[in-house]
Amino acid sequence: MIKIGVILIYSKDYHKKQLCHCLTGEVVGGPDQVPVKNVKVIFRKKVVDRTNEEGGFSFTVTDDVDRLTVTFQDPADQFFDTTLTMPFQRGRTVFHRIVLQKEDPPVTFDSSKDLRVQLGHTGDNMAELELPADNLLLKDGKPFKGKLKTLSL
Repeated sequence: MIKIGVILIYSKDYHKKQLCHCLTGEVVGGPDQVPVKNVKVIFRKKVVDRTNEEGGFSFTVTDDVDRLTVTFQDPADQFFDTTLTMPFQRGRTVFHRIVLQKEDPPVTFDSSKDLRVQLGHTGDNMAELELPADNLLLKDGKPFKGKLKTLSL
């Protein structure tokens, strides 16, 4: 395999050349945009690569397409999964910088007290959730008493 802008793959069985195009980039996250390692790069429901220590990734695209929809999934759950449709130029190696948003920490609350939580990511709250005290019920219909921890909102 030779990698100079475009990757050439030679098939030993048929002695044919097949031209492949490459999508490369880096995945960074958080306000400091630090490289994020081990992020799954998913294309057409298949993991095609994982980011390295520097957040770098690369995979070949053999299809004749102008756009690629790719999902970036952080197995450590420090960052939100991100799906992007990116422009793709045939015959070129295309580089993209992917910036992941940090997940908000869970909120612990007491079910016997009123709760108000901003929905959305830090800085761009879309709405507010208001949960009155003693409003969470068990399967038998009785109020739940105790502390709970939310997931990312």
